[in-house]
Amino acid sequence: MITGIPKYMPDTLVGQRLGKYQVREIIGRGGMGVVFKVWDTLEDQAKAIKMVPPELASSPLAFEELKREISLASGIVHPNVVNVLSLEAQDGQYFIVMEYISGESLEKKIARVEDRKLPEAEVIRIMKKAAEGIIEAHGKNVIHRDLKPRNIMVSADGQVKILDFGVSHRMTRSMTELTGWGATGTWPYMAPEQLSNNFGRENQQVDVWGFGVTMYQLLSGEVPFKDRQQIVDLKENPFPLEGISKKTSRIVMKCLQKDREKRYQDMREVLEDLEEVKIEAAEREMGVWARFLEWPRVIAAATVLLALFFLFYALILNRTSPYNLDTAAAVEKSEARREYEGYMGMAEEAAARSDYAAALAYLDRAKAIAATSRLKKRTREISAELIKTDSRQIQEFIQGQAPREEKIEKCRQFLEKYKDFSDLDVNSETLAQISQIRSLLVQLQAKSVTLSHLPKGIIDSYYGKIRRIEIPGLPRGIQVLGRIRLRFQVTEKGQLNPLYIDDTGLNLTDQNQLKTINTMIIKKLSGISLAPPRDKSGSPVKVKAWEVTFKVGTFQSKIILLHEG
Repeated sequence: MITGIPKYMPDTLVGQRLGKYQVREIIGRGGMGVVFKVWDTLEDQAKAIKMVPPELASSPLAFEELKREISLASGIVHPNVVNVLSLEAQDGQYFIVMEYISGESLEKKIARVEDRKLPEAEVIRIMKKAAEGIIEAHGKNVIHRDLKPRNIMVSADGQVKILDFGVSHRMTRSMTELTGWGATGTWPYMAPEQLSNNFGRENQQVDVWGFGVTMYQLLSGEVPFKDRQQIVDLKENPFPLEGISKKTSRIVMKCLQKDREKRYQDMREVLEDLEEVKIEAAEREMGVWARFLEWPRVIAAATVLLALFFLFYALILNRTSPYNLDTAAAVEKSEARREYEGYMGMAEEAAARSDYAAALAYLDRAKAIAATSRLKKRTREISAELIKTDSRQIQEFIQGQAPREEKIEKCRQFLEKYKDFSDLDVNSETLAQISQIRSLLVQLQAKSVTLSHLPKGIIDSYYGKIRRIEIPGLPRGIQVLGRIRLRFQVTEKGQLNPLYIDDTGLNLTDQNQLKTINTMIIKKLSGISLAPPRDKSGSPVKVKAWEVTFKVGTFQSKIILLHEG
């Protein structure tokens, strides 16, 4: 056994045994110590451990605070946060046991790129996932306080993971108080309130700031401020971002507002705006009729049809070499071509062993390369063919005599399967097919609801920004994104029947204050009440409309019904 290993001799641990852990290699170094990859010999799996400095472990007060932070951090269970498992000790040496992630940090990822920045679409995809993890942590009253590219990992299968939630900050802060050296953060990523008392007390907004600095660096190749003084100087502002959409630029700059009233108040607001970046990108690429909802990454096992997709893709690649299809001209740089082919090969291998989550991740990477070349045309063609065939089969099934529940399940499976497809991967016709299946699901799920005092004719309900929600009986963390429109028919008897759903969207004013959920996931509607919509001050809005409250289980939501004609 290893006893009394000093923190400044980490290399002596490699190859040794620490209790049930076989120490394999050093995977990270920082001011607060070293992180090792270890093998748990009892559970037969890889894990990571971070050594607790002896100075901290020997201070009762500081050590109790660390244990409290570890207890809080271990309560964060989310696919985009590295799990903190436990605090353990062996022969007087304390260490924190964490989930091991095979991949690379964003810091290393951008270091491999010549201009040290990533494409906007990739940044949005990564940071949306990071935002989801941060929101989960904030919901458990855990603030990171040191968000930066080094602390955001992209795993080998493409998942985004945030490291060191709360724990690293507590270790650093305690060591600073005990020894007088160190800093409680990394200054280029620290918010003004972390550097100066003139900006008020720290809260969750420090993570909004760190998130913004990270996005700025990923998009521009550099941090927004060059020294500490610039961060706390109200007259100093970062240079505007170039070469990206105005919407993305506005999001980053709002994260970096030194006036905390003007900064995003929490990460949910940031995520809401990030969701709309994809929608706007779809409009620029294919027009307003191409707008559709963007869905989270497929995590569960794919269906048999997804396996057929990869088989179809593999047959095309084997039948006609990429070089014969003139992809050499489509991909200007040989390095990009090799990378594209490599990811496609790994996608095929993953699909062959039924690891569809990994296969989709590799396909995403290939598509990211294709997005900057004419290869994206080929990706679209294959995706469109798959969706078209699948959509036709679903519609034929729905027209049959199968029970309603089976039809609903078929629609859900279809939407689940394609929820990770980027809106830039397919054409508007294909998007319309996806939208049509969503419409069918709405019609199958929604039940007729009797409303009084409504005029006969057509009623439109317009959905505004939608937050993350959880509903009893439904999968945890369901997200409904974007703006959609659902059209109803009011019958002679006052019944409100859903007709169809489309994705043209509508820009609503803030006065509506819509906080709704998508009818697609409403299993039953009850407790409906009518009241005139009100603005922020509480005054009734003078429009021919009704505010309808839907109560789904314990969750209550509202929509606005506007009368046409």
